[in-house]
Amino acid sequence: MDVENSQYFLSQQFAVHTQGARCVDVNNNVLISGSTDKTVKIYSFIDNKYEMISDVNFFDDYVYSVKVNLKGDGFFVGSKDTHIYVLDITGSPSTTLSGHTGPVCSFSQIDNDTLVSGSWDGTARIWDLREGKEVRKFEGHSHAVTVLGVMHLDLLVTGSQDKNLNFFRISTGEKIRTVKEAHTDIIRQIAFIEDVGFLSASNDELLKLWTFDGDLMQQLTGHTAFVFTCACLSFGKYVSGSDDQSIKIWNDSTNIQSILHPGTVWSVTVNNRNHDIITACSDGSVRVFTTDPSRKAPAIEIEDFEKNATVSNAKGPQGLPPDELAKLPDVSQLNQFQGKKEGELKIFKNGGVPEAYSWKQAEQRWEKIGEVLSTIPKKTYHGDEFFAAGDYDYIFDVEDDSGFTKSIPFNEGDNPMEAAEKYCAREGISRANIEQIRQFLMKNTKYHQNQGNQKKPQQNIYAQQQVQQQNKSSIYFPLNQFQYYEQKNLEGLKKKVLEFNEALKAENHPLHLVEKQVIYFNTMIDMLEKTNMYHTSRLNYNEMEVFTVKLINWPKQYMLPIFDLFRIFALHPQSDALFSGVDSGLHYFTVICGGLMSEENNDVTKNVILKILVNLFNQTSGRYGIYKHHKFIIECIQRLRDNQNANLQTTLATLMFNISAEYINNQNHSVDAVTAYVNEIIFLIQKEKNAENLLKYLIACGNFALKSANTAKPLIKIGLSFYQPQINDAKINECLNDLKSIL
Repeated sequence: MDVENSQYFLSQQFAVHTQGARCVDVNNNVLISGSTDKTVKIYSFIDNKYEMISDVNFFDDYVYSVKVNLKGDGFFVGSKDTHIYVLDITGSPSTTLSGHTGPVCSFSQIDNDTLVSGSWDGTARIWDLREGKEVRKFEGHSHAVTVLGVMHLDLLVTGSQDKNLNFFRISTGEKIRTVKEAHTDIIRQIAFIEDVGFLSASNDELLKLWTFDGDLMQQLTGHTAFVFTCACLSFGKYVSGSDDQSIKIWNDSTNIQSILHPGTVWSVTVNNRNHDIITACSDGSVRVFTTDPSRKAPAIEIEDFEKNATVSNAKGPQGLPPDELAKLPDVSQLNQFQGKKEGELKIFKNGGVPEAYSWKQAEQRWEKIGEVLSTIPKKTYHGDEFFAAGDYDYIFDVEDDSGFTKSIPFNEGDNPMEAAEKYCAREGISRANIEQIRQFLMKNTKYHQNQGNQKKPQQNIYAQQQVQQQNKSSIYFPLNQFQYYEQKNLEGLKKKVLEFNEALKAENHPLHLVEKQVIYFNTMIDMLEKTNMYHTSRLNYNEMEVFTVKLINWPKQYMLPIFDLFRIFALHPQSDALFSGVDSGLHYFTVICGGLMSEENNDVTKNVILKILVNLFNQTSGRYGIYKHHKFIIECIQRLRDNQNANLQTTLATLMFNISAEYINNQNHSVDAVTAYVNEIIFLIQKEKNAENLLKYLIACGNFALKSANTAKPLIKIGLSFYQPQINDAKINECLNDLKSIL
């Protein structure tokens, strides 16, 4: 099809993702999209249109990159959990490629048996797909790496946050050249341009065309925000997508068409069979644009899409600032403006509020669509120890220096200073960052418009509980702030591990640490000591292997300090990767639960192991792993509930409390799981004589009762109907009365 002078228009829309559509790819009329909703969708071009044929939802973390393989009979999926999943044409996983230590954000397949990947760990890697193994690693980048492999030139081109373009020999790994400061900001994507070279997209709002020798040929200027994505349409013709909520179509360096979207365009791809453009948008939709008039979407659908896009762009990320608002015509001037075509949109101000109007050609009048700055759609946040679970006006995703996305929830009327303080406290970063974060929140919300009508600042989690006690009929429930075991003696732990390693070495045991691995172990200890650097510190692949391959598999008699190391590591963000993936850390839960049920372990060891489970609630994947493997957890609780060790019983009470707190945020537990947990709590209440432990169990009952009226509430009501505490304690009596009142 000749696309040189053809205009693109909307053909199809798929509102299939519940969060932003982050990536999309097409090949041989097979299409795949991925999202931060932790799913991918597969589509096929059938009878002149795309149809979704599969919903793949086994992932445990965000999907950042997708690729249809060269044969068109399978897929590659890159996840925040650091893994590459190889899927067959139905979406079923056939294998997993492991090696990256950060989210996988970029793919380039150079032949049927070879894949190149880029990651937030600052590396590009080549994989042998026949063997499922890593062949070569390319280092020397800064954070997220985008890749392009060209087999016939034996060439790999990479770009990253260091703004440089790097050129390597695929066959040897040799770096050929570097173009320093190829862009003035992060390089987001590199796209192959046949017979020419490649196109690069950057946060500096530019696209640049390069030869494979690294010579700059053209610069494409027109976007007004970060350019995240680009692709080739035909010789001399390209398409790009941006945070300015548009795609732009280029003929050489001239922008010949722009198509607004209702949100950020994260990814674009081109179907080379029919030159369709497919986009992945932050509103959760995948859209197809075509030059074929027979496949044009109905006029009413196109009109609705254009209206939504226009209104969304008028809103912008923070609404119209006062100076832009002042430039708008007043609604009293409505009749002074003549529309030119049906559906034309125009913004007027009405009492300081921007309003969108659509032109009705037949009636020669403007029709109000709605307020541009109307209520912001709420977004749901899962909650953590500093920010309560619930709906928020904004959830800002921040890619920090550790290469992970961190969220800041914020409501109109909240105090930006307090939100910034909470964020710094949660991430363990310096308070010197507070002012920068406060300014960001003020700039990207309507705070500057609402200061005169501001709510009272939110208090910390403990103060919130006091306010709750004053203003709600329930004093103690719900309470969803997790408790952890954070104390550590890393020097003593290190000494004991090295002592045991010498014993294993003397036995010539295959799992003893060699000299280099001892250095890697010491690196892990040093990292865990520096709590204030948890947000950026990470172990590399070899350092992680010391823990995941060797230490965790030591003989049982040497495992006590290893379990304690696991407990401490569970509080570090990198531990989240252990429980990501298809099986949600099944191997580690087998080790943990096996240790708890082993008759060979004494109570001290079992108490340390139980504390690992408590601390797993600190990470998203850890919490999900406990949810997914609840049958193991329940079996462990049943084995331990009659244990007479006081310390172990205190840890068990803390675990049950954390399970109930997680249920406040995630009510997906099966009826069987809720029933089992509640029955165990009721059993433990009847025998508990420690006031602190008993209070935790009673609060756990309240949490379950509030969120599971049909399952937990009746069980608790019956189980506690004749209960009389064995402890005369004012708090216990108050909490018990409070619990009975909600039952």
